[in-house]
Amino acid sequence: VTAALCSNVIASPCSNVIAAPCSNVIAAPCSNMIASPAVINVIAAPCSNVIAAPSSNVIAAPCSNVIAAPAVINVIAAPCSNVIAAPSSNVIAAPCSNVIAAPCSNVIAAPSSNVIAAPCSNVIAAPAVM
Repeated sequence: VTAALCSNVIASPCSNVIAAPCSNVIAAPCSNMIASPAVINVIAAPCSNVIAAPSSNVIAAPCSNVIAAPAVINVIAAPCSNVIAAPSSNVIAAPCSNVIAAPCSNVIAAPSSNVIAAPCSNVIAAPAVM
């Protein structure tokens, strides 16, 4: 489900949306599940971020995504069960070796309003961030 220039989308009933020109889709219903096992979600340049197959989801350089504010808990469904935990710790739980690399100051903001800031202008909108 990978289209050019990042044209995927998060499906309902998950109200999360990755803003144009990207509309990456993660399967409903708000489980934040990365469909297996190919590289499916791509964030447009200049980030060239790639969410790869199971247990090795990677956001590639040159993006340095920063997790901001407490209580931001994003879970990627099994087999990864990865967690980006509060507060600003940039932690992705084992057993997945997911990496958030450098240097785009992307920010996932405080709860129910996650935002990836420019120059990676992808936006995850409120209110159901998970």
